[in-house]
Amino acid sequence: MLTVIDNNKVIKEGKDMRYFMVLASALMSVFISFNACFAAVDVTLSAEIKANKRIRDMAVTPGGRYVFVLTDDAKVSIYTNKSVLKGVFSVDPGVVAISASGRGDMLYLLNGKDNAVDIVQIDFIEEINTAGSPFKGPENAPVTIVEFSDFQCPYCSKVPSLLEKILKKNPDTVKLVFKNYPLSFHKYAKGAAVAAMCAAAQGKFWEFHDYLFKHQAKLSKMDFNRVAEKLGLDMKKFKEVRAAAEKQVEKDMRDGELIGVSGTPSLYINGKKVKRRREKVIQKMIDEALAKSKRNRK
Repeated sequence: MLTVIDNNKVIKEGKDMRYFMVLASALMSVFISFNACFAAVDVTLSAEIKANKRIRDMAVTPGGRYVFVLTDDAKVSIYTNKSVLKGVFSVDPGVVAISASGRGDMLYLLNGKDNAVDIVQIDFIEEINTAGSPFKGPENAPVTIVEFSDFQCPYCSKVPSLLEKILKKNPDTVKLVFKNYPLSFHKYAKGAAVAAMCAAAQGKFWEFHDYLFKHQAKLSKMDFNRVAEKLGLDMKKFKEVRAAAEKQVEKDMRDGELIGVSGTPSLYINGKKVKRRREKVIQKMIDEALAKSKRNRK
């Protein structure tokens, strides 16, 4: 009688043997399938980061947007996933490892020399494309507040009154730019954004903007054409610019995604994200931006 030894177990010829052969055939099929899957993988080098000094450690944000590289000269270089250098800063020579928060705005440095973890806050200065976006305030103001907003977002509806206070307090130095960022789970937000941009073509964006937020609870039943009529808009022109308005809204959304906007409202002051929407916090950031602007002019 033939026998097959497997893991010190004896499988007899006959029913057990047939079972073994079927199992072996199935495993072979799985193996071939895995080989086929792996064979179908196409690997392409999309970017490469070259460091001037030997790399000691690195960290990547979960979304892969930023790469932090620690080198032997006690410096951390921050790159985008396209290998664009965003900045460099020095750390204690005892730092041997680094880890980044989800958004990349906090960096944790393991200091082997001092047996400590240093926590560093990072503020990225984003370049935001505001071409074609509605704005309030002096066009060439030294400080620009960019607001990414959603007309269906309840939190966004509370921001206009705050920003009006800021503009009144800084009439000559601050410009407010509005960028549409309708969230995918807000069914009526994108339609409202497009309608508002249609109104912008006739210089009535802010009036439309105010009406939408004031009547936000009725947005699901709102007829944007009637709103336009109430505001005295030329209805023929209002409808003619719809395609261009849709393109502008899509552009705003891409611009937001490019800088990592994850929710609304999101505010940026001269490219720096506002982390607390409080009047004192915003005013302090404005004052700091003004001081920096003055230093750069000297």
